Amino acid sequence: MKGILLVLVIILVGCNSQDSLEEAQKKVKEQNEKLHQVVATKNVDLLKEVYAEDANFMPPRYEIVKGRDSIIAIWKNGIDYILDMNSKTLYSGGTVDVIYEIGIVETTIKAGEGDSTFIVKNKYSNVWVRDEEGVYRLTVDIWNPLE
Repeated sequence: MKGILLVLVIILVGCNSQDSLEEAQKKVKEQNEKLHQVVATKNVDLLKEVYAEDANFMPPRYEIVKGRDSIIAIWKNGIDYILDMNSKTLYSGGTVDVIYEIGIVETTIKAGEGDSTFIVKNKYSNVWVRDEEGVYRLTVDIWNPLE
């Protein structure tokens, strides 16, 4: 009887852990949507809700940028040139406290002062960490060109 009870407890704990991971992934997806909102609305203040205070931002061919305020400054500098951004998470995993994801992002960029645009395709890897408030914050944001 004790053996059956122990097996039931293990199964229930395992189910609850899976449900918690799925909920964490859902919350990260919602945070990702805020990145899309930043591009659509040009409201870079939303990034305060996305990035961790000690986040690392690693664009291609650029030094590592440390800290939310420095990251937001970079976004402010280029947001008017980002016309559209579409990302697709290909894989997400981790724990309820740390979620990592890999995916593809296509960004439409305005080329200078005219009407010309071009599309940049990148692969990305993000690490999200749940803070003490239970909010998932982007702590590592890295991407590289596909082409």
